[in-house]
Amino acid sequence: NIRKSTSSENANSELGFKGFSDIQEKMMKGQKGFGEYVYNGVAKVVGFAPIEEFQWSIAVTLDKAEALSGLSHLKQAFLFISLIFLLSGIIVAYIIGTGISRPISHLANHCRIISDGDFSKNMEEKYTKRRDEIGDLARGFNNININVSKIIRNVVSEASSVSKAIENVNDNMLGLSSEIERMSGIIGNLSSK
Repeated sequence: NIRKSTSSENANSELGFKGFSDIQEKMMKGQKGFGEYVYNGVAKVVGFAPIEEFQWSIAVTLDKAEALSGLSHLKQAFLFISLIFLLSGIIVAYIIGTGISRPISHLANHCRIISDGDFSKNMEEKYTKRRDEIGDLARGFNNININVSKIIRNVVSEASSVSKAIENVNDNMLGLSSEIERMSGIIGNLSSK
């Protein structure tokens, strides 16, 4: 059996076949399958199957380069499509990232304005109308502006009221002081008589 396969290999080599003897053996055993061999320096791909009625095997062979030639086009198409998806992904990520970072930067800037004590500026309407977390923050900053502005107006109003009350107290004290002096003068006159 070893001599037989060696002699069939030698015969195949003399005919220009390399690696065909394994395929040939499988075909003679009635097996089906695929294989590769070299014929006169050209790589080949073969598919084989038995024809059981006649106890034959049939093989179809094709140059390996020809069989794989479509793969290079497929590879190029795959790379092109991958590149398109990659670029699309980058563009979408940029748009989403900008859509998130720009409002957050605006909110951070508004927070700095508030921390400097300027409560006169409200958030832009395009941020307060949003129905997400950024909109919640923008509405929250507006509420802070409104509430702190009211508190400041109340404090200023109360300070003005307190100032008027102090002026009234001063005026009353001056009036009381002059009345005390007048009474003191009257008592001094009465006690000297």
